[in-house]
Amino acid sequence: MIKTTKILGFLIFSIICLYSCENDDQDFTASNVSSSILLDADISTIELDDTNPDNPAITITWSDANYGVPTAVRYTVEASADEAFTNPYNAGSSTENSISWNVRELNSIAAGSGIAPFEFYPLYVRVKSALGSQNTLEDFSNTITLSVKSYYNYPFKDVYLVGPACAAGWNNDNSNAAMFRDESNENKYTYTGYFNADQLKIIENKGSWAPQYGGDTSNNLIARPTEDDADPSPIEIATAGYYRFSADLSELSYTLEPYDESTSPTLSSVGITGSATPNGSTETSLQQYGIGGTTFDNHIWFLGSVILVPGELQFVINGSDTWGSDTEFSGQTTLGGGSITVIVEDDYEVWFNDLTGEYILIPKTL
Repeated sequence: MIKTTKILGFLIFSIICLYSCENDDQDFTASNVSSSILLDADISTIELDDTNPDNPAITITWSDANYGVPTAVRYTVEASADEAFTNPYNAGSSTENSISWNVRELNSIAAGSGIAPFEFYPLYVRVKSALGSQNTLEDFSNTITLSVKSYYNYPFKDVYLVGPACAAGWNNDNSNAAMFRDESNENKYTYTGYFNADQLKIIENKGSWAPQYGGDTSNNLIARPTEDDADPSPIEIATAGYYRFSADLSELSYTLEPYDESTSPTLSSVGITGSATPNGSTETSLQQYGIGGTTFDNHIWFLGSVILVPGELQFVINGSDTWGSDTEFSGQTTLGGGSITVIVEDDYEVWFNDLTGEYILIPKTL
């Protein structure tokens, strides 16, 4: 009798659940009931000031999307340099009906959208609504147009050699040689050149001992992010000579491999020419790397300070051959390889390695 009662109760419960679920499906079927998500902004013309990056810049608001179901709607704000949103930039997400950006955030959004700095350009903004993580029933608001004058935000990290294995010795502000950043992976750096048989580290900022990187005998980089962190052991170079030293700051690893430069010619001169350089088509000379008038490595060429302006440049070898590339700030040149674009005016360090064709242009004040 007890067993029969339990079975009957279970059947009644199942029927109630089935009925309830069927009614839920009828009452709460999601659909695009209304596609009129109205978007608005509290300002439309914005000149961004890099001296106050944390100041509020803009707040945008929008009306509810109506899907006919009592569930949270996820909103994604998209920005674009063109009205067709050919390559929309994800500018933030919210389950509310507004989002605010400070000066730094809006400047990053403008840069990510492809807006050039220092002039007013249109920035197109819209809101995408959807249900759940699978973008169910995606819908878009109207598009608003902002006029934004952004400043340049240099996105890269530059690193330098320090220690008696290199020319600078244990001096963190002594014309320290720059490592060459990989144009396709901003976390990878190389330096192919001469090293003393001694100790070596990497620093990020001239004049500061943090962040810095040392190493162990298992090819691991040991980071020291702040002055309060422990000082890592240096990388040891057993024999003086030419090496290719590579570092990956993301993987925290390094390699140090002997490099045969015996068949590499010693160049008589290296310079830069082009519309981005101070002298235009007249060559601006680089010098062989050394400190205090003594050459440490005649295959590394540099200018410690030169004003470059928006335009193009090439490296000139031995007064005649031009070497270039198609990547900004750093990369690999080839003979006749086109012109390097300079996109922002600044005081630059310029480095060139004639063993590898690598170059790096480091803005000093951005």
